[in-house]
Amino acid sequence: MTTSASMPLAACRRLETRLAQLAEQPPASELRIVRLSEPLDKVDLLGWLAAQSGRMKGYWADRDGGLEVAALGEVDEVKGDVAGDYNSCWSELEKRWKDASPETRYYGGFRFGPWHPDDISWKPFQAYRFVLPEFELLRHENGQCELVCNLAFGPNRDPVASARETLRTLQFAGDFKPQAVSRVVGRRDAPNREGWLKMVREGLEALKRKDLEKIVLARRTCFEMEERVDALTLIHRMREESGQCYQFCGVHELGIAFVGASPERLYKRVGRSLQSEAVAGTRPRGETEVEETNYATTLFSSPKEREEHQFVVSSIREALEPLSASIRCDEKPSILKLARLQHLVTRVAAELKPGVNDVALLSALHPTPAVGGRPAQAAIELLGRLEPFDRGWYTGPVGWVGPDAAEFAVAIRCGVMAGSQLCLFSGAGIVSDSDPAAEWDEIESKLATFLAILT
Repeated sequence: MTTSASMPLAACRRLETRLAQLAEQPPASELRIVRLSEPLDKVDLLGWLAAQSGRMKGYWADRDGGLEVAALGEVDEVKGDVAGDYNSCWSELEKRWKDASPETRYYGGFRFGPWHPDDISWKPFQAYRFVLPEFELLRHENGQCELVCNLAFGPNRDPVASARETLRTLQFAGDFKPQAVSRVVGRRDAPNREGWLKMVREGLEALKRKDLEKIVLARRTCFEMEERVDALTLIHRMREESGQCYQFCGVHELGIAFVGASPERLYKRVGRSLQSEAVAGTRPRGETEVEETNYATTLFSSPKEREEHQFVVSSIREALEPLSASIRCDEKPSILKLARLQHLVTRVAAELKPGVNDVALLSALHPTPAVGGRPAQAAIELLGRLEPFDRGWYTGPVGWVGPDAAEFAVAIRCGVMAGSQLCLFSGAGIVSDSDPAAEWDEIESKLATFLAILT
């Protein structure tokens, strides 16, 4: 173990002592999750994660700066291959909550829809997958860090030996040093511009027939790079470029990674208190303060953008009303400013009825009209017929869950990486007066953040 300060070494020694004590306990007869934690001085989380050898790695940072997590390895997982099977997922997770620390977190997410499930890029992520890391390095809102070791005991499980071995190899190597990003040598859009215009026109025909009120159509843009892109370098650059966003990264041991920087919260729940929001309607930030203000003014005054935004607000209220004892909603939207884009946002808070769990919330809130359409089921069925690619986890819920809390972002502004290929995803809300060419241009604006990182 190498260290640039005494505090990490001391924390690791204390964890080693606690692990040795656990090793003397009799084998567990049923699944039991144990969380060991030791405080640390400030540590660069990406730097720590990059310094560790091999293994599966993950990263999560919430949008408001309250929690940042670097995750290493895996001691337990809950996964399935049926899209939208929240009940099976939560049934397995709840088995883990018995006697577990309330701070325990499983990190993961869900597919958006069931179509094209044979896309090899998404196979490691399955329809849903939640992982309990072997080690976590956390930074809290006050800047305090903690090193966490998670263990999953049970029949034929003895996680202590593995944890002690990993602990001995942990390195604390200082600040993250991003790698150079190689040159883009090719680009493919699915659909291409001609296919996009045709797809949007078919969506508009469905709107005209009153089959739908709104549909969100997406594109996949794949870049071929000269060399493999380092996932942690990409998330580092996204953090610098994207501004106030959720950042997430999952690196599978097969070498496939899912990365993103999303501005959109699906929900955050602590006990029965819930926060959600509608994010829909987009303009660039602008090069000058005057230009930025003008863009914001046109965003507020655009009937098309306000209609699209109101669809999302109404949908969230309608979804939460049967589940809530009370709901509070902003009277009018405000502007959510990111590094290069600005959006209309309306925030929603609720006090949930007793017994309402995350299965009910996910079933009610996902997918929002901001990523699927309205009515939701009709929109999803049409998307499955029109979109010529697999969304996978794009526009699905990603985040973490624990015994009495959960937080999910909507996985937009994201990409999946395999070898030297990086595939990015972005979509546009289509309503009755949408212009297909203008919607293509809107997606190009949304891709600008990624393009800035790659060039």
